[in-house]
Amino acid sequence: MKVLAHLCTAALFFASSLGLALPKVSVDVLSEVQKVDQVIQELDDYESRVWAIGINGDTLQPDQFQKFFADRDMEVRYFVRSFSGLSLGEASAYQENRRMLVDYRHRILQQELAEVNAVVRQIQIAQQQDASVGFTTGMMQPDQTIRFFGQRGLEIRYYVRGPSFTLGDASAYQQNLKVLGDYARKLRSLDKSLGR
Repeated sequence: MKVLAHLCTAALFFASSLGLALPKVSVDVLSEVQKVDQVIQELDDYESRVWAIGINGDTLQPDQFQKFFADRDMEVRYFVRSFSGLSLGEASAYQENRRMLVDYRHRILQQELAEVNAVVRQIQIAQQQDASVGFTTGMMQPDQTIRFFGQRGLEIRYYVRGPSFTLGDASAYQQNLKVLGDYARKLRSLDKSLGR
C-alpha cells in the first residue's frame, strides 16, 4: 500500500514538474448539496447515539466523515471514545462539523448563483447585440453557454444566424433566461432551507 502511495506521489510530482495539471473535476451542485444534507443527517444521528466521528470507534480506522471532509479539503473535527482507550476530541465536534458543512453548502450555492448570474448577463448582452447563443456564428462551434447548461442538465435553446442558415429563433434568449431564472430560484430556495 505504501509503495502505491509513493508511486502516486511520484507520478503527481513528475506530472507537475512537466507542467501537466490534473483535470479539474466538476461536481453537480444540486447533487453535492444533497450529499451534504445526507452527511448532516448522519452527523445528527451519530450525535444522538454518541458515536465516534472521524475515526471509527471500534476499528480505529478513518470513517466516512473523514473521507467526505478530506475529499472536500476540509478538516473533520474528531470525537472518539473507544473501548481500546482512545479519547479524542470533544462532543462539540458534532456541531462544529455541522456548522462547517452548513457553511460549505452555503458557499457552493452562492458560487453557483454567481455563475448563473454571469451567464444571465452574457445572454442579455447577446440579446442586445442580436448575437448567437449556443454556437459561434462563423465556425458553428459550441460556445460556453452549451457547456454551462450541459454540466447542469439544463435544456438550452439555440439562436444562430449565419450567412446562409438560421438555427432557432430570437425567442431562445428569453427561454434560456427563464431556465436560468428557475434554476437560480431553486438554488436560493435550497440556500434558505437549512439554517445557518
